[in-house]
Amino acid sequence: MRRVRPIVLAFVAALSAAGGLAAQDNPQERMLRPPGGAQATIFRDRNFSGSAVTVTGPRPDLGLAWPVRSVRIDRGRWEFCSQTNYRGQCVTATQSSSNFGLLGLGVRVQSMRPVSGEGGGSGGGDPGPSLRGMASEFFRAPRENGQRVRACPGGAATAACARRTADAFCRNRGWTDAAWNQLETEGGVAFLADVLCKH
Repeated sequence: MRRVRPIVLAFVAALSAAGGLAAQDNPQERMLRPPGGAQATIFRDRNFSGSAVTVTGPRPDLGLAWPVRSVRIDRGRWEFCSQTNYRGQCVTATQSSSNFGLLGLGVRVQSMRPVSGEGGGSGGGDPGPSLRGMASEFFRAPRENGQRVRACPGGAATAACARRTADAFCRNRGWTDAAWNQLETEGGVAFLADVLCKH
């Protein structure tokens, strides 16, 4: 065993120096795993090396002390923003990038979230057209899994139930809750409309 151990340690050290184990061995690594289907990993260095954070849902404040120079996207479509709460300069990506700066955001990422419905809770699919500002996002006709969102899927449509549904819709997209929502009836079914999500 005395002869084997130094060889094993030398092999592990060589892999780490080459970047093969950098993400696993780095003391700054943090793994964030909320429920959801989307997954992306951001890296401090190019070519998927250095400190790393794996994210599977909305993260309004990553709290990173280092720049992001590469991104591996395993599942989903992701929005990356230079400031917390999805503000500042933002870019959307669906594929991994070994040189993240080429996507136009530079190397500063302070918040990120899945934007096409994979991950971030029970909501899925394209949420529909929206108007997004620095601290809020407006959805004229919210959608999940390609369908309009029912105001009260479990029973009769009431204002209180619609508010809870709107809050859940906004949380699934990385916001705190809904500041405003309306009911719209089509074919005898009440749907959410004019939802304003905010922090």
